[in-house]
Amino acid sequence: AVSSIVMCGNTGDVTSSLKRTGGIVGSLGGEVEKCFNTGDIAGTYGVGGIAGDSAYNASTVVSCYNTGIVTGNTPAAEFSDSNTKGIGGIIGGVASNTYKAFLSGCYNAGNVILSRELTDVLSGGIVGDSSGKNYSGVETTGLVTADNCYYLNSSAVKGDGRNEAMAGITAKTGEKMSDSGFPALLGEDYISDTNGGYPLLGWQDPDAK
Repeated sequence: AVSSIVMCGNTGDVTSSLKRTGGIVGSLGGEVEKCFNTGDIAGTYGVGGIAGDSAYNASTVVSCYNTGIVTGNTPAAEFSDSNTKGIGGIIGGVASNTYKAFLSGCYNAGNVILSRELTDVLSGGIVGDSSGKNYSGVETTGLVTADNCYYLNSSAVKGDGRNEAMAGITAKTGEKMSDSGFPALLGEDYISDTNGGYPLLGWQDPDAK
């Protein structure tokens, strides 16, 4: 069955010794909309501030944000399996080359960290790895796409760990992301933080109707 997670927030830290770890969902098989995470998230790979990996051919993450630290606690040796392995501010990647994900109106302001630099683990401010592989190692590129997504320029070197030139992802300074005009750029689901911080979701307003 296709899952739907709407208007959900997590403020607690999540730590796992397994793959597919996320602030809202580990293995995404549907849609996540208007959700946020402020807790620190850590796992081996397939780690994201909102979703670990997509395990569905049409997953979507819409109007979501992350401000927590996202860490890939990679082991000392290379992994033995052939899956792509991503650590991302919003989503780690996809679980196989038959799965996809589309992100829209999302932002990440949390640092994305790899505990060790391994050749088969990639990290990005929004997407860890936009490619997918099956268990035979056959790779398909461009499985994660984005529109109108932004990441703090100091949080990661690039927006997508696989494809630095991915369309729909833009780096911004903290000053620009705290600007009063940034919520409108993200879309109608966002409002300004009255304390001068990064945008909030409209439903987080205690006076929202």
